[in-house]
Amino acid sequence: MKTFLFAAATCLGLVVPMAVVALTTGDARAARALAYDVKFNDSVLPATTTHSGPGDRIVLSHSLWREGRSAGRIEGACTVTSVDGTAICNASLMLNDGTIAIQFIDAPPPSAEFAVVGGTGAYQGLAGSGTLVQQSDESGALTLTLG
Repeated sequence: MKTFLFAAATCLGLVVPMAVVALTTGDARAARALAYDVKFNDSVLPATTTHSGPGDRIVLSHSLWREGRSAGRIEGACTVTSVDGTAICNASLMLNDGTIAIQFIDAPPPSAEFAVVGGTGAYQGLAGSGTLVQQSDESGALTLTLG
C-alpha cells in the first residue's frame, strides 16, 4: 500500500507545505511526496429564493498549491440534503499526472472525511481516503492516503 500525504500547516496567514510518503515492501511504483495547500472557492446556487436549505447546490472550484506554485484543482458539486446544511459531494482532484475522484459528506465543522473512489493516470486503480479541512480565511489542507 502506498501512502501520500497532502497536508498544509497555517502559520500567520501563510500556508507552509509538508509531505510524507510511506511504502510497503515490494511496491513497484516510485515513491512520491506531495504536499498541497488549498484555496477554497465555492459558489452556492439556491434551490429557492426564500431560504437556503435542501436542494441548494454548491459548486466547488478550489485551487491546489505546492511550494507557492499552482499544482492543480478540485472541481465538483454538492447538494444540500438537510436543513442543518449537510451536503453530499462528488469532486475530482485534477493534478498534472492524473485525476482522483472523491466523495464526501460536507457538514459542520469545516472539515470533511472523504473516500477515494477512483483515479486516472498515475492514480489509476488506487483507492483510499482523506480529510479536507477549511480555515476561516478560505485556505486549508488536503490529506489523502492511497493504496
